[in-house]
Amino acid sequence: MRRLIVPILILCGSLILTACQPSNQPPTPIPMSAAVAIDNTVIRWVRSPEEVVFRVDVSAGAAESTIAGKRDVPLCTVYGDNRVVWVNELGAFNVEILYDRVADNVLADFLVWMTVNQRVYTYQTPDESESGAVVESVVINVNGITHEANGFSGWDDEWFTATLEGCRSLSQSPVLFAPSGAWLSVETAEVDRQAPSIRWDLSAAVDLSMRANADPIWITGEAMMELWRLQLTQPTRFRLVQDTQYYAVALQVPGITRTSPPAPR
Repeated sequence: MRRLIVPILILCGSLILTACQPSNQPPTPIPMSAAVAIDNTVIRWVRSPEEVVFRVDVSAGAAESTIAGKRDVPLCTVYGDNRVVWVNELGAFNVEILYDRVADNVLADFLVWMTVNQRVYTYQTPDESESGAVVESVVINVNGITHEANGFSGWDDEWFTATLEGCRSLSQSPVLFAPSGAWLSVETAEVDRQAPSIRWDLSAAVDLSMRANADPIWITGEAMMELWRLQLTQPTRFRLVQDTQYYAVALQVPGITRTSPPAPR
């Protein structure tokens, strides 16, 4: 398996993230159309806020239906409405989610750079890739063709790091993301002595015992924001304690986490 911890190289200079203010209002989606052509280039992509145009990631190997899988936010994703969403690491078990909308020409130039300079189409996912492995991955979806490759394709650490930094560097004015609502999943859990156990004091707003092992529910407000904070700042196996019962929880946010049902209408 490829080594996944790589040194950080800078592609276009350091992206200095200062004075990022929380926002729960993502950019207004651009009206959807079949495709968009940029100037005279041949790069086109589907203009849908749900469409993944580009993604660079390290899959954790967790099934999407698990608590850990539901929480997962890809390292950097570009959506069809020109939104860039990425994970900014602040320290051990401490991340923030940043986003921005970039201009058409900026995104087109990046996709051309991936095609010509990074030669992304020369990397193919081999047939013998390990299913469910923890591995680097890249997806590019333009001109009606989705191309996927992973860490078994033959790229080196510098290539993957440059690709990730290129995606993260698309924005010149990142915004700190804070959700206005999210889908909550709750499962009863055993105590884990190797992970934090945190007492849940907001049961009046969200009673974990009422939501355990049930379908996800859409929540908003203070309890949702506290769960979001914990999800970004605690080890994967952290537990919440309500009364004497331990729970594992996950929030899914449309357009942010890897998977999520659409927001309720």
